[in-house]
Amino acid sequence: MNLRTVLTPYALLGALVGVFLVVLLLTASSSTAAFSVFNPSWDGASGVQSVATDEDIETQVALSTTTYRDVNPNETVAVVIGPRDTYTPTELESIRAFVDAGGTLIVADDFGSGNQLLSGIGAEARLDERLLRDPQNYEVTTAMPFATVVATDSAVSQAETIQLNHGTVVEPANGTVLARSSEFSYLDRDRDGEIDDDEPLEAHPVVVREDYGAGQIVTVSDGSLFINAMLERSDNEAFTRGLLADASLVVLDTTHTSASPPLQAALLTLRANTILQALVVLLVGGVGYVVPVRFLSRSENQ
Repeated sequence: MNLRTVLTPYALLGALVGVFLVVLLLTASSSTAAFSVFNPSWDGASGVQSVATDEDIETQVALSTTTYRDVNPNETVAVVIGPRDTYTPTELESIRAFVDAGGTLIVADDFGSGNQLLSGIGAEARLDERLLRDPQNYEVTTAMPFATVVATDSAVSQAETIQLNHGTVVEPANGTVLARSSEFSYLDRDRDGEIDDDEPLEAHPVVVREDYGAGQIVTVSDGSLFINAMLERSDNEAFTRGLLADASLVVLDTTHTSASPPLQAALLTLRANTILQALVVLLVGGVGYVVPVRFLSRSENQ
């Protein structure tokens, strides 16, 4: 049996294995969870990373709040989108120390665990958790209202309006209001889509920035502002770019949002562990040497 005869079935097998591995890698490296930075679909938040990359800003995905202690706060913006799980006191202390030392934290949520995070780190802002509607300034539905960006703030001056998607409002607005709804908006207490007597029409802050220690906290009343489909609406992308513009590093905090795909989690763990990196190099090197030697020896014997 010559070498060509031996290689043919191995080549076919290799091709099939290759196709299988490509499918496996694609499945293991992406997510379908809403607000996930690994989800490229309409309800994912992979676009935030793309915005940062377009601005030549380095990005890092955080799987643990210990990341907050490993970065330079003065050059970092951390983004938390749609948190769902409860933070422990130790986790809250890591985030609080990051902001206090000069970091910027963006908390974007509506009806999740955003308030638990905000109160836990000592922020004054809170999410109202009542649905914001605007029967005059909206698109698609009154629960997708437009809000006006405060033009005097240089960080977001490139945007004029943003659009929310079933969000709420920020109270109290003791910091700097970056965007507010129109005077025709109201909080739909019973969510019936109708303006009731106890639901007055008035403007509400939807994005507020407050100073905390040497840093700042930006509270956004709708995590959907940053999902891929909404970045394409109104000036949402320009607004996002403004919030990130002064950073050298953007930390995408996934610790309390959605589970990371297994491959991405493995790669991020590997990236942070030099011992594991060395073991992988030794393993790959060993396999790369042993397999060809055994294959060629078997071919020669045949």
